[in-house]
Amino acid sequence: MRKFSRFLGLLLPLIATVGCGSGDAIVIGSKNFTEQVILGELLAQQIENHLGLPVRRRFNLGGTFICDQALRAGEIDGYVENTLAPHTRLFSRTIQSTIPSRFTIM
Repeated sequence: MRKFSRFLGLLLPLIATVGCGSGDAIVIGSKNFTEQVILGELLAQQIENHLGLPVRRRFNLGGTFICDQALRAGEIDGYVENTLAPHTRLFSRTIQSTIPSRFTIM
């Protein structure tokens, strides 16, 4: 929980400054599966409770590409993403496996 609080401490000021430029509520999006909706809601509640800023929720947008496009188009101010998805999906890079070949991932 302590790491999560530190992460939010770094993330919330960034989202706050991005969202405040228009004078509207901060818009938090999420991808279209349960874990992402829950994390999006947690992020939205943290912004509301700790920064006192209004938050609009736009959950279940779709996958990584759709959320990235919404972010780039200014339709959302932020969404929760794991660190591997943009690397492999948005930047078309491959990840070198560090698992020895004798192991099989099922």
